Amino acid sequence: MTITMLLGLLENISVIAVIALIIGQLDYFRNIVYGKNNWMRIVILSTLFGFLSVIGTENGLRVNDALANTRIVGAVAGGLIGGPVVGFIAGLIGGIHRYSLGGFTAFACAISTVMNGYLAGIVSTKMNMLRLKWQHIVLIGVTAELIQKVLVLLMAKPFSAALELEVKIAIPTTIMTIAGLLLFTRVFQNLKMMQDQSGALGANLALSIASQTLPHLRTGLNEYSAKKTAELIREMARVDAVAITDREKLLSAKGHELENHVQKETLCAQVAEAVLTHPTGVWCDKDFALPRPPRLKSISAASLYHQNQKIGTLQFYYKTSSSKTSQINEKLVDGLAKLLSVQIELAEIEHQAKMRKQAEVSALQAQINPHFLFNTLGTIMSYCRTDPDT
Repeated sequence: MTITMLLGLLENISVIAVIALIIGQLDYFRNIVYGKNNWMRIVILSTLFGFLSVIGTENGLRVNDALANTRIVGAVAGGLIGGPVVGFIAGLIGGIHRYSLGGFTAFACAISTVMNGYLAGIVSTKMNMLRLKWQHIVLIGVTAELIQKVLVLLMAKPFSAALELEVKIAIPTTIMTIAGLLLFTRVFQNLKMMQDQSGALGANLALSIASQTLPHLRTGLNEYSAKKTAELIREMARVDAVAITDREKLLSAKGHELENHVQKETLCAQVAEAVLTHPTGVWCDKDFALPRPPRLKSISAASLYHQNQKIGTLQFYYKTSSSKTSQINEKLVDGLAKLLSVQIELAEIEHQAKMRKQAEVSALQAQINPHFLFNTLGTIMSYCRTDPDT
């Protein structure tokens, strides 16, 4: 019976695992999981993990007018990933569904699902899910199962039937709950690791480009520096086309499709206007309705700043238009634009320092010249009195 139950629960947890792996590949879901905590995040995560809890119940095995299932995996995973509120709501969804199915353990199972989801959320506030080790997950899984089993024994009637049930299902359900939680946390830890690696590579690329463009931007933002900068960015970032503008005109455009476009000035000017008027200074339009070259499908652009004032734009053009690449490209152009803005600021500071030194030298010269003149005249006057011939 134990082996049969383990196999049945393994099938149960496999369904949940497949769903976790599928949704984990979605950019939107990853942004929700690792994004700012707001009401939309809470609603989406609560609904998702509540649904997983419901699936755990629906695929459960009937045992003595009760269900052996992996219901609490969804609630506990929701609490660990989303926090106390998500864990509570996900547990509430799973608990209400379990209660609706009836059985002498229905009420105890419903209460335990809510409690476990909320308590897992409390754990997540004390210890970040990404830092949980497998020992922690095992402890959380065992604790969640103990809470459920204690509540069943205390609340389910008759006690003898509850005890007989728990003796039969205790080991299989505990093993599968631990396995399910280990799988969930591993999936989401890997997703976060992939995101961090992607961000690190993007940051390294931006820093490399910035170091290469620094000598050219020492002269400030002009046609020469824009041309050299655009060439380096297109080569190093492998962007299909790059454009740099000031507030009024196109300074440089690199990339075959953009350079040969008859209306490139109009296109870049319209993009610059959209970026410069955007509140965040960053603009991304994957399906823009502009007079664009046929092969360029998406744009990512960001503002260039000087003394907190927008002085121009950095524009990236791509032949692809997927949402995933659009988000990555938007972060790249934003980060690089900020680095280039810092370089422009430094170039201006360096120029002002040189001008200040030159002004100081000129001031000293203005003081020194009359000084020597008066000394020379004083010497002549002295000689006139003491040695006129000399």
